[in-house]
Amino acid sequence: MRRLLLLLVTLFPEGFRRRFGPEIREQIGTDYERAASRGRLDALRFSLAAITDLPRAAIAEHWSPTWIARREASIGNQATGRMMMSEVVRDLGHAVRSLTRAPGFTAVTVGTLALAIGTNAGIFTVVDTVLLDPLPFEDTERLVVIRGSAPGSELPEEFSLAEEFYLQYRESPVFEGVGTYNLFTSSLRVGDQMERALMSAPATSLF
Repeated sequence: MRRLLLLLVTLFPEGFRRRFGPEIREQIGTDYERAASRGRLDALRFSLAAITDLPRAAIAEHWSPTWIARREASIGNQATGRMMMSEVVRDLGHAVRSLTRAPGFTAVTVGTLALAIGTNAGIFTVVDTVLLDPLPFEDTERLVVIRGSAPGSELPEEFSLAEEFYLQYRESPVFEGVGTYNLFTSSLRVGDQMERALMSAPATSLF
């Protein structure tokens, strides 16, 4: 994993690598060793973050370089664009040649990148759905789900309650309103097509 992180430095422009490459590699190695000393999970977290950040920073340096000297930065936009594009092509070619010389390492690299991208996308989807996207109800902070538990028994850690509990909770002054529902699958016909669908039978008070 450390070799992969160091290889990602080659994505930066050549001038940037000449000026800052050794320092970046040394910092990556130090940070990785520090994370690894805290355990595999911290090392994995650091690696995933670096795999996401390094390519993004390299692309930013290609298109909006911060390392070019003031004299070079004063070159016309057209010449600067040609220079950056030639460096992008040259650096990408160098990276491709480096990866093709080690097909096994390339497979691990591609797999790690795919895993990191998929993980980030999955985490964002969950966070967006659970935390950022509000429920379509008013006063969502007042909504609760009542579940049962029986520590020490063979029952699941949480389970649905019987209808008798619904009658007791409905009369309790703790809750403003109580509703029940159950989930089941059944056959659903739409036109000439038949399929199994997840259904629910809620009490009218649920709405």
